[in-house]
Amino acid sequence: GLSEARADLAEMRAALSEFMRAKQEVFEYIAPDILEISVDIAKKIIKKEVEQDPQILFDTIVDVLKTLSKEETKITVAQFYNRSNRQRNSNQQKNCQKN
Repeated sequence: GLSEARADLAEMRAALSEFMRAKQEVFEYIAPDILEISVDIAKKIIKKEVEQDPQILFDTIVDVLKTLSKEETKITVAQFYNRSNRQRNSNQQKNCQKN
């Protein structure tokens, strides 16, 4: 009765522990592939967005640079695309500083 139930419970715990360990091993085995696929998908999405509106990349860089601390070196980013006509325009520059 009781000792048999305890033995069954111990066996169930061992099986559950083995299952959880196997699950973790499978995850660790496939995680690099999942990461690689995720990065490839992100690259395709970003490429499409930038092709549609190159200003997006410039705006994102400016936003990131604004988060740098004031102790960081001052960085100047040249804007290569004019938003209205998408032609190269190397005369425009923006100085990025955190206000």
